[in-house]
Amino acid sequence: MLSLLAQRNAQHLAIKNIRILQSDWFSALAGQQFTMIVSNPPYIDEQDPHLQQGDVRFEPLTAMVAADSGMADIVHIIEQSRNALVSGGFLLLEHGWQQGEAVRQAFILAG
Repeated sequence: MLSLLAQRNAQHLAIKNIRILQSDWFSALAGQQFTMIVSNPPYIDEQDPHLQQGDVRFEPLTAMVAADSGMADIVHIIEQSRNALVSGGFLLLEHGWQQGEAVRQAFILAG
């Protein structure tokens, strides 16, 4: 369903040089390399009080919450992207505003 929506968006925007994959992180990407990876992973700590406010109360927790203060999935993506990006490739990912330093450190540790 998600990949169908992404394909429709790409068609609507007349984007030709895009390949859309839906995967459990990198499981469907073995041996493939990309110029850019864009991800909006779960990055909220399960104790974050914002989970009880506004529209997010109705979202599935699996789409928002990650272990290790919200950093587990981000760190996994950063570590695994090294094998999935071409030299000079880009990894773009969403994270919480308070996680900036931790995300920078994860990139540094991953090389």
